Formats: sequence, C-alpha cells, structure tokens
Amino acid sequence: MRIGFLTNEYPFDKLSQISSFYQWLQAKKIDVIVIACNKDNFNYDKKSKVLFLPFKNLNDVMELGEFHFDLLQATFEDPLINLCKTQLKLPVFGKEILQCNYDDIFKKYQDTLESYYICGVDLQKKYVKLVIQLNPTLSKEIKVTLDDYVQYGLRKGITITKEQLRSFEEHIDSEQLYQRCLHKLSLKDRTVYEMRKWLKETELADYQEVNVLIDKLIQKGYLDDEKLCKEQIQALSNSLYGPKQILSKLKQRGVKENCILACMEQSKLNEYDYALAYATKALKQSQKSSVIKTKNTIRNKLMTRGYSNSTIENIVSELDYSANQENEDVLLEKLVRKAMKRYERKYCGYDLKTRIFRYCLTQGFHSEDINTVMDRMEWSHDED
Repeated sequence: MRIGFLTNEYPFDKLSQISSFYQWLQAKKIDVIVIACNKDNFNYDKKSKVLFLPFKNLNDVMELGEFHFDLLQATFEDPLINLCKTQLKLPVFGKEILQCNYDDIFKKYQDTLESYYICGVDLQKKYVKLVIQLNPTLSKEIKVTLDDYVQYGLRKGITITKEQLRSFEEHIDSEQLYQRCLHKLSLKDRTVYEMRKWLKETELADYQEVNVLIDKLIQKGYLDDEKLCKEQIQALSNSLYGPKQILSKLKQRGVKENCILACMEQSKLNEYDYALAYATKALKQSQKSSVIKTKNTIRNKLMTRGYSNSTIENIVSELDYSANQENEDVLLEKLVRKAMKRYERKYCGYDLKTRIFRYCLTQGFHSEDINTVMDRMEWSHDED
C-alpha cells in the first residue's frame, strides 16, 4: 500500500530527521512517496523515496503539462497536499498513488518539520545545556532541567520536537524561578504570605504558576508557617516582647491568628519572667527620674512591648524603687533649677513659681515635696 505527499517544505536536510521520519514509517509498514519542490532539477531518491521537482512553489507544478491533476479539495497554498485526494500520474512511477492512514502520517510529518537536532550536550550542576540545530546554518543554545534531561533521554544525535522544546523552556523558566525562591529563603525564613507577595511583585509568574511554586516549596519543607511561628515566638520572647506584640508581628507577616495562638499555647512561655526582665532593665535606665515618673515609664514600655495589663500592674507594683527614692530630693532640686532657667526670661514672682511647680508635677514629683524644695530655695524674682 502506498501513500504520497506533495510538499514545498521538504525539511529533511539532516540525517537525523530523515532517519526519525522513515523509521517511524517503516515501523508502520507504509510505503511512502514524497514529492518536494525547491530543487534545481528533477531528482528521485530511491532510498528515501523522494521526488524533487525544479519549482519554487506548488502553483508552478500546475503549469507542467506532463502532470495531470484532478483536484478535489487540495489547496496549493498549503505546505502539504495529500495526493490521495488527487489523481496524479507521473511517468517516473507509472502508477497512481493510493491512500493509507493519511492523518497519522501528516501529523508525524508536521512533527518532523518542527524537530531540532541535538548537536551538543553540556551537563551543569543545576541544569543541562543543549545546542540544537535549527537549520543547516543556524544553531541555538538552550537550557533544560535535570528532570527533563533524564526523563526524555536527551543526548547528542537525537531530535526534539517544537512542542518538546517549548515544554523544556517552560520547565527551565519555572525551575530557575524556583531556584530564586530557594535563594531568597536561604537569606531569611519567610511565610507563605511573604513569598506569594514577593512572587506577585516580581511579575515573573502568573497566578497559576505562583500557586504551583508555593505548593512545591511547602511540599519540600522550605515553607512552613507553623515551624516559623514557633521559632519566631521564642525569638521575640527572648527579645522581651509580650504576647500582644508577638501576635501583632506574626499577623503582619501573614500567619493566621489561630496558628499563632496554638503555637503560643504549645510554647508555654512565662510572660511574667520576660516582663520582669524587661522592666528591670528599664528601671536601671530611669534612676534619674522620680518614682512616679519611673513607674509610668515602665508601665508604658511594657504596654508598648505587648504585655497584658494584669502582668504590667503586678510588675510595676513589685519593683524596687529605693534608688529613685534616695535621689529624689537631689533630682527635684536640679529639676527646679532647670525649670527656673527655662521660665525666668518670660515670667517672674508668682507666675514663675507656678510654672515651675506645674512642670515638676508633670515629672512625677509630689506637690508636698515640690513645695518643700521650693521653700528652702532663694528667690531673687519675688514680687514686693
């Protein structure tokens, strides 16, 4: 059984393509005749069963009187014409060409048209570099993933289709973006939300590709919100942050609240001990302030740090303020003199004392102590 094609795109100028196409035909036990244009003279290749015609395109064939076409549905603008739909009599064959499984052969022929010969392979650490031949005078260097290299048995001397090439390029783009994600994660642990946001901002992948990458990173264990949450709870606690601030910081990083609360419960952190450590540190830094101001300062710092109100009040009431109390008289006298220098240019007499008194009150000193210190001081600005 015989089948023939008339084509103006005879691509088999590479041995690998000829071999690939005709081995497939032989396996199918199909006797094929290909008639190709774009040659300088008539030539019939008995081995490959190709008849070359000296025409620039298929339309010129119509002008040759020796060929008799009874066209049914064939179109000469097409690159390939199924001769089974024509009655083509050629002296060189002496018989008509018959049909056999045209659709299968046409698909294989198209695949061959779009196939590329691998003429070089360079195995790298994270990918494989291939040199493919696009045509007899032009080659191209591409990268493929190690998985594709192994799965498709890629090696020098075989061909790949245009569809495979497109698939390889998509895979290597995805793999390179995956490697960028790993590099970013190697610099700092990140949550699923942070990685998704970064991928979206880079505009290197669409929504579906981002989801695939995130799933892969989670599956490989590179993204784990629960693990990160536990580690951050411990680290923030060691930095003397309270539960409220820890919850806030982790929520800002996209960790779900129920996950944070569950991890905090599992961690069993002693809020009181951390709060006491932070308050003791703040107390040492506030020994030049009054007891009241020191308490307010510590209270505000603990609140800002994220500790609960009950813990804050317990800590503030239990701290030892003896150092502040011993220095209060000296501190208050220094404060009065400081206030005097500030206000004496604008005020005098009663107005000056009032301003100084109010200022000392704002610094946490008791009114009785302020009056005592001010009474024993000499005032050169008293009104007569």
